[in-house]
Amino acid sequence: LKCLQRKRKTNITQSPPQPNFHGKIWYFSMGSGNYVPMLITYINRLIELKIDEDSIGIVCVDSECESLIRKKYQYIRLEYFGPENIEGTLCKSNPRVSDMRCRVSMGKIEAVLKILHEGDAIFWFDADVFINKHPYKAMKVSNTNLKFYIQAEGWQPNFGVFLAYPDTFTTGIFEYMKVEFEGKLQFDQDILKYYLKTHKNTIVNDKTNVTDIIDCNGICGDPYDYEFLPKYDYINLMTGVYHYNSRGNHVLAHATCVEGMVLPEIVMTSMFGSPHQEYYMKQKTVSVNYDFFLPTDKEKVDRSMQTLVYFAKKTGRSIRVVSKYSNHVIFCLNSFRIISPDYVTGKLGVQIVEDKYFVRAHNWFGRSLPIVVNVTLGDPNVSLSNLQGLASEQSTIEGLSKEELMLADEVVFNLTELLLLDEHAVGKLAGEQLGYINGSWSRPFNCYNIEKEIAGCTAICDGGHF
Repeated sequence: LKCLQRKRKTNITQSPPQPNFHGKIWYFSMGSGNYVPMLITYINRLIELKIDEDSIGIVCVDSECESLIRKKYQYIRLEYFGPENIEGTLCKSNPRVSDMRCRVSMGKIEAVLKILHEGDAIFWFDADVFINKHPYKAMKVSNTNLKFYIQAEGWQPNFGVFLAYPDTFTTGIFEYMKVEFEGKLQFDQDILKYYLKTHKNTIVNDKTNVTDIIDCNGICGDPYDYEFLPKYDYINLMTGVYHYNSRGNHVLAHATCVEGMVLPEIVMTSMFGSPHQEYYMKQKTVSVNYDFFLPTDKEKVDRSMQTLVYFAKKTGRSIRVVSKYSNHVIFCLNSFRIISPDYVTGKLGVQIVEDKYFVRAHNWFGRSLPIVVNVTLGDPNVSLSNLQGLASEQSTIEGLSKEELMLADEVVFNLTELLLLDEHAVGKLAGEQLGYINGSWSRPFNCYNIEKEIAGCTAICDGGHF
């Protein structure tokens, strides 16, 4: 009880932790080949924040990740933990645990231990963590003398964001996690929670036993303690604890449970905007004149997106998805709960921007208010040819010149007209590169979980987890 009371009443300082630490702080993340786009976003953001490339590390769990990262960055530290690293392990032989889960959990723990044993500190960020400010320099903690700082998930720790300094306490945490995961195959997050609650004041003397209660001044005693990172600065999306739609106030945000190749980044941009001015100054868009889609509008979503994706791909525009936002990621009217970013952007290469794109561009970076052109495709007999003309930026629509079309920041289609277009005729225009294969669309553009009013963890859009 005293421990909880103390944690609730902590006074936040204006200083980062361990000001006298003379070792190196490594900034680490991990991923497979599928996660490389998010890893590149992470790396580039750290470099923008003046963190040297040779202080950044990536754990790659397959050769594709290793090859792509090494090709792009010369000085980044790469730690490889691939399929061969789990051969002969209990994890590999257990059908309840996927190979990828084995590599992720074991590779993460091994990398952390390696850094700590070298005498350096490690600031860990899962690939679905998006950084806004310098993660260390912007830290404000209540006790600068501790060796372990971690993101909160309610009153529990979250294993996706933490800063660990070399110490018997921190190496004890990860040695314990290594033994427990390899022996019992429990979820790494649960192992960490249990250790910090039950075995926090112990150290590991060998790889088989957790022994030696450390003689410290109570369970909250410095230095054998940890501290949660401030929840409004180090945001955990699944807790719903953040100042919605604020710009630039948080240090980072963690898209906990948001699974996908590009979905986490789309979610973060929708919620908080992008820190990059270039993102808001250059893009032109296409949208549809509809207030917002409902989960029951599955057919409308799919039919309208057939045309929008075709037009966007041909003209190089992004799709601005008009939607209603809430202050929680699982809200069923969020655009990323309706339209699949992993398919539209990740697979087809068509960029999606948030509903508030032009508002933010104007208010945050001074971009001029958008020039909007509402187009009418006309009679169904000519609508398809008019669509082709618009996509070639050679307008055949009366009253709309080519110059007006090219100057438009946003082109807005009429939803009713899009629903009247023949989906196979549009499909033939789109072709195989946009998913129209052998006379049919290969998959819907909407999220697989579009009809779920409340999405559980990992089921925000298409679902799935390694």
